[in-house]
Amino acid sequence: MLLNDESNGLLPYKESRKKDLTEFEGQYIREALRINKGNVTQTAQEIGLHRQQLQVLMRKHDLKSKDFPVQ
Repeated sequence: MLLNDESNGLLPYKESRKKDLTEFEGQYIREALRINKGNVTQTAQEIGLHRQQLQVLMRKHDLKSKDFPVQ
């Protein structure tokens, strides 16, 4: 997100970078959980995190494993 909605100008670099990384992080974890049907342990192994690290990120992005049902 490069543009500032209020003035249609550029956001400061650090602010823009932080927003973009946070957005990417949430999307990445959401997709990994979807692929692994909400299985936290399997998702963590697949993306190279410890299960506890993934759980911290899930809380940060308000993601719950039950939101990714097995179909």
